[in-house]
Amino acid sequence: MAESRGSGSEPGRLLQLDRLIPKLWESSSPSVTAALRIAVKVVNRQKRRLAVVGGVVRDLLLQKSVFDVDVMSESPTRSLAREVAEELHAELVEHDRFLTFTIHLEGGLKLDVVTARQESYGAPGQLPVVAPAPIEMDLKRRDFTVNSIAVFLDSSNEGRLLDPFGGIDDLRSRKIRALHDQSFVDDPTRIFRAARFAGRFSFDVDPKTQKQIEGSIGKGYPRLLSPARRRHEFELVLREVDPGPALRLLESWGVLAVIHQDWALRPEHLEALRRVDRKDLEGRLACWFRPWGPAAAQKMMTELGFERATKKAVHDALAGK
Repeated sequence: MAESRGSGSEPGRLLQLDRLIPKLWESSSPSVTAALRIAVKVVNRQKRRLAVVGGVVRDLLLQKSVFDVDVMSESPTRSLAREVAEELHAELVEHDRFLTFTIHLEGGLKLDVVTARQESYGAPGQLPVVAPAPIEMDLKRRDFTVNSIAVFLDSSNEGRLLDPFGGIDDLRSRKIRALHDQSFVDDPTRIFRAARFAGRFSFDVDPKTQKQIEGSIGKGYPRLLSPARRRHEFELVLREVDPGPALRLLESWGVLAVIHQDWALRPEHLEALRRVDRKDLEGRLACWFRPWGPAAAQKMMTELGFERATKKAVHDALAGK
């Protein structure tokens, strides 16, 4: 397992490793910074470990904007999350099944307190069964190498970096690479994530990972996902600043037709989607469904379990109301 105390620097566009934690404090909003400092104070008092992990580390290294932050500690983490929320007088939402806790902060931001865990899958496409585990083991259950990097914040380990799968090297070479051969069998939603990350960062999909994606699709594993999960993954694609690159990848892989059998990417989709702000999901959905018309759009949205209010908003937009 690769570890570093943050000495040295990364070539190219990556942030210097010894700038990771200072950059976190500099780039986080005041509400996120306040929550992080309380969390660090609590774990230092309890003599426990605390790390930022996943997307926030990836984005800091790529020198991208950071908004919401995930921090990870080892079980038990409920008391940590509750203490941070109580000191901030913030709303706390507990997701017991996945051992995560969301603290809702000012300005619509949040801090996710994640329990380091391991996962097991009963069958392809099923939600995992989770159990507490050390932070080092948690990194093994993630989707891609670039999301399997952690840096510690607690005083005993501050600045120590975990990169067991070469995620920093893959960031440098602009590559999306899965952690293991069963990745897209265990969780076919990772196919959508691969498209989103590749599209967002203009990364290439590693050839071996591409074969794993094709194998999962060929065996029909994405079709085992519930309509609600397929819909959710599609919504995440539409929330990208420019969903076009991800949509083109999903179309080339044959995955749009997995979400719904009648779906196919059309040239008018890409231009229309770019004209609508990413925060306007209903507006982007209307852009997507416009080629099929109001009646067909309503049928598709019903089959995918869209909420009534969303269906109405899209219908009204397509009908010119």
